[in-house]
Amino acid sequence: MPSRSLVAWGALLIASPAFAEVADKEPSLGSMWAWALALNVIAFVLEWVRPRLGLIVLPLAAFIAWGGHSELSDPHVGPAILRELGRDYVSSSYASLVVGLVGPLVVVALCNVVRRRRMR
Repeated sequence: MPSRSLVAWGALLIASPAFAEVADKEPSLGSMWAWALALNVIAFVLEWVRPRLGLIVLPLAAFIAWGGHSELSDPHVGPAILRELGRDYVSSSYASLVVGLVGPLVVVALCNVVRRRRMR
């Protein structure tokens, strides 16, 4: 039978906090750009079906952009992300968030221009 001190040390080691990296919990750049592309494609398809319907993806795009920005600008998590993943990850993350948020607006505007030219 193990001694009490061995059991106590084992319990302390099991209960100790895990020292996991921040990068393990962050989405990959590929998935972030895939979300941005998917939002733009969905906006285009909806806009093609009915005018102004492409704007329906804006709340989801705003939610994703808000979540990404809040995580990157967090005073505790942000510097750890910058230290572990580098400036390229942070700048590409912000770029994908902007493309995912502004892209549907551009898609709607361009589809409206094309519709007006076809009507002439």
